[in-house]
Amino acid sequence: MASILTIKNNTGVPQSVVFKGRQIILDANGQRSFDSDIAKHFLSSRSPLVSMVEEEPDVYGGETEMVA
Repeated sequence: MASILTIKNNTGVPQSVVFKGRQIILDANGQRSFDSDIAKHFLSSRSPLVSMVEEEPDVYGGETEMVA
């Protein structure tokens, strides 16, 4: 099963790749989720113009209360 990866265009110009005979475009300064095969193809052919978005873990900054 393929996973989903989010990539972003680090430029002000649309970036594109041809994958399995299909042109896929990532808008200027855009961010989009793709099937991992497509995302990896973008990264291998357009890096550093395109980079992967690292998801930040959810952080709870509040105090905890004990309930008895």
